[in-house]
This record gives sequence, C-alpha cells and structure tokens, in this order.
Amino acid sequence: MLHLPHRQAQARSWDKPLFDVVDDLETFIISWFVPCIPHGKISEAEGLGDCVTQGAIYGALSVCCGLSCIVGMQRREAVRRARNIPGDQVEDLVSVCCCPCFALTQETNEIKKYPAVKAYAPQPAPIQMAPPTSH
Repeated sequence: MLHLPHRQAQARSWDKPLFDVVDDLETFIISWFVPCIPHGKISEAEGLGDCVTQGAIYGALSVCCGLSCIVGMQRREAVRRARNIPGDQVEDLVSVCCCPCFALTQETNEIKKYPAVKAYAPQPAPIQMAPPTSH
C-alpha cells in the first residue's frame, strides 16, 4: 500500500484540472499514441505492478476488446486515494473511458508533484538453521 507523507493528509483536489495539458504536452502526445507507456509508469509508481507488465495488459485490453477502461479506473483510483483526492469510481471510469489521454496526463502530473511513498511493512525475521550435529 502506498501513502503520502503526513504533510499531505488533508483532502484536496487534483493539482491541475483534467483538460489542462498545456504544461505537459509531451505526456499528452505519448498518451495519445501509446497510452500503455504512461499507464505502465503510473501503475508501477502506485505499486500496482511493474511497468512493462501493466503496460502490456493495458495495451492488450485496448487492442483486443476495448476494456482498458477497467485497469485505467483502478490506476486512477490508486492515484486519487494515495493523495486523498475526493472522488469515486464512477468519476474515475468516466475520466478514463471518455478522456483517457487527459486522465493519463493529469495522473502523471500528480505523481510527479506528489510522489507516493511505500508504507513501512515489517520484514519477517530471518530463519536460522541449527548447526549440523555429528553422529
């Protein structure tokens, strides 16, 4: 699970409106032609899986059956929740289905400005083997 440092705990809106892509035309253009790349990068940054696998899943769902909206919705929800941005799954679904390039650009800008950090998870203690006994 990913969390932001304590200083970002209050609810807030997206840093930029959905259609504000002027400051990041590069990401918008990449999102237009090969959306699997920013999808993979965002998914990896949010702890949803590695970039290549997530990008490949997104690309396959886009080409084969047009269902990339499902993984796009999960990605957008992860970005929104990690940064305590109000919203719901319906808004996420509408954004990624109707305006995928804009949604990818908005999410990319958000993770650049407010990168999520992995929550501390205690590691299990190492297993110690008993020394061999001689007979």
